[in-house]
Amino acid sequence: EIKSYFGQDEYIEYSGSQTISDTGIGGEVIIANQTYFIDGDLTVESATALRAATGEFLMIVVNGNIVITEEVKDSVAQSGIEAILIALDNGTGTGNITIDDDSAETDEEDRLTIEGSLIAAGNIIFNRSLVHNNNLEPAVKIIFRPDMLAGMQSLNLGIIDIQKTLVNQN
Repeated sequence: EIKSYFGQDEYIEYSGSQTISDTGIGGEVIIANQTYFIDGDLTVESATALRAATGEFLMIVVNGNIVITEEVKDSVAQSGIEAILIALDNGTGTGNITIDDDSAETDEEDRLTIEGSLIAAGNIIFNRSLVHNNNLEPAVKIIFRPDMLAGMQSLNLGIIDIQKTLVNQN
């Protein structure tokens, strides 16, 4: 189990399905350089709650599915998400990450950039699209942030062992 690589004070744990809104998880602000474990599904509804500056990390491990709703989009100045999101299979065929589309959008404002990583035991489902006349930019762009992994190593979290555990889960 991944949590065994962390000291008790190095992560925050939630039971049951959770939603990330502008105020955080369950009204608690999400902070950088922290790992969150959620035993249940996760719905991400905010483009401002998941932020990790250069040299920081933010990791959310979900024992279930992750859905990134149509509300999560890039702003003019920032990417929509700056975090490592991990979806594990809880034994019932879960472990999927879905990026929803806003079917009402008629322009290119539906763009989403994720700085970090998406890791899924199941599938990563990209439902997001842009208008038909856009052939220059993808609807979803993922930018790997190795500085997040370096930040985790400085906390002695054994990232190599965590990665091996994720790979061996299936």
